[in-house]
Amino acid sequence: SYPWDIRSDPDKQPSVLCAITLMERRRVLVTTASEIGYSRQAMALASGMRDAGEDAVFVSRDGRSLAKLFEAHTNSDCVLVVGSAGTLLRLRSGMEHKLHGGMGVLRLRGMLSGGGPDNLIQACGLRPGDTFVDATAGQLQDAIVAAHAVGPDGRVLGIEASPLLHAVSSGRPAATGDRLVDEMLCRVEVLLGDHLAVFAAMPDASADVVYFDPMARA
Repeated sequence: SYPWDIRSDPDKQPSVLCAITLMERRRVLVTTASEIGYSRQAMALASGMRDAGEDAVFVSRDGRSLAKLFEAHTNSDCVLVVGSAGTLLRLRSGMEHKLHGGMGVLRLRGMLSGGGPDNLIQACGLRPGDTFVDATAGQLQDAIVAAHAVGPDGRVLGIEASPLLHAVSSGRPAATGDRLVDEMLCRVEVLLGDHLAVFAAMPDASADVVYFDPMARA
């Protein structure tokens, strides 16, 4: 069994991206889960979202359900919920987006159990100490596998263009219940921005592998 949620729906992220694009009320609510101790983190996230050009505001949870928050804030179609389980994106429609291990966890386990080399690692020729850039970070499934391949002396960068999805992918859980996954997530740095702008800001020859998965747009 796997303590972290490894369910993976390949159609989930495209549908979330489409829903975000179609949102009419763009104000982003940022609140906390139903637990104590995350208000400062949520306020920092709201501030960072504003720096990224989003109309974001921190809203105290005060025991209210997310449905009640939406009722009180009719000018918003989405809320980011910060807590020990990471950062969750909930849309007014009820659609949710959260960071989960997906196939990345299964691939890690396969590598450790002698199931043979991972196809991505083999195709990229990744070695310990390499710097790997995942230009389509998404759920970080490829990034955590790459983090294992490059080891503690390597570096893994993920790039996410959407501030809302970046909030989720960079807001990892405090603990997943899986020590290996926790270690790999800590090795992944998620950057916000268009991949071309991120590449332009990087020094020459600063990455060994730059990877785009099929989610990449032309």
